[in-house]
Amino acid sequence: AYFYKPELFKSFLHRVNELALNHVKTGYAELYRDSSASIDRAIDNFEKAISIDASYVDARAGHAEAELARAEYLVEEAAGLAAKLPQLAEPERAAATAKIDSLRRESIQRGERAFNAAKEALRLDPESVSAARAMADYYRFNNAPDSMRPLIERARAKAPKDAGVAYVLGASVAGDATARDRAVRYFDEALEAAPDMQRARYKLARLYLAQGEKDKALLQVETVLKSVPEHERAQALLAELKPPPVVAQPEEKKPLSFEQLLAQAERLRMSDQPEKALTLYERASDMEPEDPDVLTGMGWCYVDMEEAAPAITSFKEALEIAPRLTDAHMGLAEAYRMRGDKASAIKHYKAYLDILPTGAEAPVARRMIETLEKK
Repeated sequence: AYFYKPELFKSFLHRVNELALNHVKTGYAELYRDSSASIDRAIDNFEKAISIDASYVDARAGHAEAELARAEYLVEEAAGLAAKLPQLAEPERAAATAKIDSLRRESIQRGERAFNAAKEALRLDPESVSAARAMADYYRFNNAPDSMRPLIERARAKAPKDAGVAYVLGASVAGDATARDRAVRYFDEALEAAPDMQRARYKLARLYLAQGEKDKALLQVETVLKSVPEHERAQALLAELKPPPVVAQPEEKKPLSFEQLLAQAERLRMSDQPEKALTLYERASDMEPEDPDVLTGMGWCYVDMEEAAPAITSFKEALEIAPRLTDAHMGLAEAYRMRGDKASAIKHYKAYLDILPTGAEAPVARRMIETLEKK
């Protein structure tokens, strides 16, 4: 049973915080979806889990794996641009070259973050399957098979049916033309254990294309896009396999689930549509009135709408439920700053840094503290 539901054993043996556990489960679900946006959401969920329980090994390992997935995306994007350079004239070539350099730098930075996260996971639990798998994936990404092999073999011995382990093994030999059949078997194994692991399905499609089996590749890529329509690489591969556009048949509308409402609300808020996002958050709140992520999302909508009072109320309610929720601390700081309450704003910027000193918003929090203290 451990191989199928390891989080249940972790929760029981180590008393993992339930909210942190849910963030890790959501993080892996988003990582499996494999689109650029879903990987970013995965990173966000793993960071939230770490902010709640800094000793949660699976959160550290998941953070490493998600950062590596994003780094791999960036490497592929840079390679695609580099292939187009000979056809570009100035100044487009100069702009493309600068973009390539930027993508490669970010990839290196994300790789470093992944290494640090995996290293910390191994420090916390040297026997952890997820920690060994994450560090093995780091070495796989950096083309260091001798360093990868003992880690992935150890993880394989402990969890022979782990989908993530099979994925790393498949990805490690996918680029070897003499080992493609073996890579296919590994990815098939990963998908048998986790049918929703679209990152394995996409790589399987690429392998079939490399072997000249276009029908099999097309079947896999269409399966990816049916589950994750926004999967950018699968969209590009579909265009390569089937140039005429595919018109999707409209599906019968079903009531949105809580998770779907939350995801759509977040997308609307990130695209500067806070009023529409707030409507969806309110619908989600009707289903789960005490969910801290819903309350935090509502708070950010009010911030975007420049309504400090309801924003403060929403963030405070979220923090009553999840006192270490960094996104709520950051939002509350912004709302207080908007209202002109410098002391309270500084307090919550500092709370964010106390919980997550290396988080994505840490530089912003430090800059705002410095600015407010000078006033």
